[in-house]
Amino acid sequence: MATTQKKAPQAVRVFVSSTYQDLVPYRQKVSDAIQRLQQVVVGMEWFGSDPDTPIETCIKRVKESSIFILLVGFRYGSISKKHNKSITQIEYETAIADNIPTLVYIIDDTQPTSLQYVDFENRDRLNEFKKELKSNHVTSTFTTPDDLGLK
Repeated sequence: MATTQKKAPQAVRVFVSSTYQDLVPYRQKVSDAIQRLQQVVVGMEWFGSDPDTPIETCIKRVKESSIFILLVGFRYGSISKKHNKSITQIEYETAIADNIPTLVYIIDDTQPTSLQYVDFENRDRLNEFKKELKSNHVTSTFTTPDDLGLK
């Protein structure tokens, strides 16, 4: 009797983009949700060593992904001198240029946070970036890591 073997579905590579230190518990909840769906999390905390520059590595990994998730908190992020934009914004623009489906989650402005996680220096850049995101996407807001994990 002939048997048919089902081919296992290919896991989807999901790139999680955000500033890092301020959003560690949020990134963890998103990673947990992606893994529960048996998909592959791609994020800078998993990169390891690479011969390319950080920005080249980020761009390469975004382009290799099937879905792009952007988390925006109260920081604009590390600015690439070459591009004069944050690495997070460059990752986002790479996903958009490559037509990668993009889901945007923005922290609620009323959510309390430590002042060490607020980017006062680049507040205007961050606000412009959020404005762009809100005009180009249906965005979701989140409060706590658990709230984000559910979304």
